Amino acid sequence: MGEDWGEGAKGTNSTTYIPIPFIPSHKGRGNVTFYEFIKFRASLFLSILVIIVVLCSCAAPKYRYYPEPSYREVETGVGSWYGSDFHGKPTSSGEIYNMYDLTAAHKILPLGTYAMVTNLDNRRSVEVKINDRGPFVEGRIIDLSFGAARALDMVDCGIAMVRVEVTKRVKYYDIPYTIQVGSFREESNALDLKKKLDKIYKDVYILATTISNTKYYRVRLGYFKSEVSAQKEAQRLIQDKYTVFITRRD
Repeated sequence: MGEDWGEGAKGTNSTTYIPIPFIPSHKGRGNVTFYEFIKFRASLFLSILVIIVVLCSCAAPKYRYYPEPSYREVETGVGSWYGSDFHGKPTSSGEIYNMYDLTAAHKILPLGTYAMVTNLDNRRSVEVKINDRGPFVEGRIIDLSFGAARALDMVDCGIAMVRVEVTKRVKYYDIPYTIQVGSFREESNALDLKKKLDKIYKDVYILATTISNTKYYRVRLGYFKSEVSAQKEAQRLIQDKYTVFITRRD
């Protein structure tokens, strides 16, 4: 026999039953009052809400996202290249520089960005990954790897007018960065610069490193959670006539 989901007697003192099958109540699976139905729906909604909150908290990203700073999507200027002197050495991104890879150094484009570089003299193009900082010669906008320069047929001339177009952006995450203000072979020169910077800036330090049996003293400052925040301080240094670049903090 089927279950009876009928209504109660109609009248001013009667209770109205709504036929809603398979909803549990204190009377078992049977007729449910309108009040019980609303109470059940509210309880069900709260349970689902709690589950959603728990799942969202578990799936929260490990790193915080930062809005991208303003930079030119397309720029034109002088490009150069660097090769064997830096081959096998760490770049600003922490990757080891391979002169035969299609990579490049840029002053402000986020590390990990991909860009299409076109030699405006011969219209040859190549896509490169920005994994280093530079160039540190005034008037130049990008420093290409030997492999990228060879693809653009600009190895012999050394420099060329190029167009740089961003093809793939990257997001910003909490990665420690610092700003390098100078690098010296003489420790006394590094100490002099540090003393000068200490008067205005915080967290100035000297990092000694050896490259090709030669010791260098790098003057750096700051501990920044993202390249975005480091760029703000770098702009301040540039206004004070310092030549700087942003790199990962060792």
